[in-house]
Amino acid sequence: MKKEGFTFIELMISIVILYFGLCVILNSFIGAIRALNAGQNYIESASFAREKIEEMEIASYENKGLALDKQSGNFTSRGRDFFWRSEAAEIADRSELAKEMLLVQVSLDWKERGIPKSSSIVTYLPKIKEEARDFPL
Repeated sequence: MKKEGFTFIELMISIVILYFGLCVILNSFIGAIRALNAGQNYIESASFAREKIEEMEIASYENKGLALDKQSGNFTSRGRDFFWRSEAAEIADRSELAKEMLLVQVSLDWKERGIPKSSSIVTYLPKIKEEARDFPL
């Protein structure tokens, strides 16, 4: 008489296959979460850098020119510590652009799973002339 159903060996093989399949799916989810976290950190650092550049631009209008300056600081967001630096410097070449603009760089550093990461934004901001200050903004 033949009984219908699975043998113990067939059941164990199917459990092992299921186990390995679930491990692959779990690793994929962990990788996706890490990538999402890294993307959020880069987006947040770019947003903060852009905010600092806009603050420098506003200060240049209020002070009738952007001062050559270096600043730094830190902040914590979502449990992660960020360190930022900003610098407004003269442009190295002797072109017309160098007479009218300053090179502005804002950099951010942080650690992600113990690995140092960084992001920078570089732009040019105008040196505000006295006669340009008379126009309404």
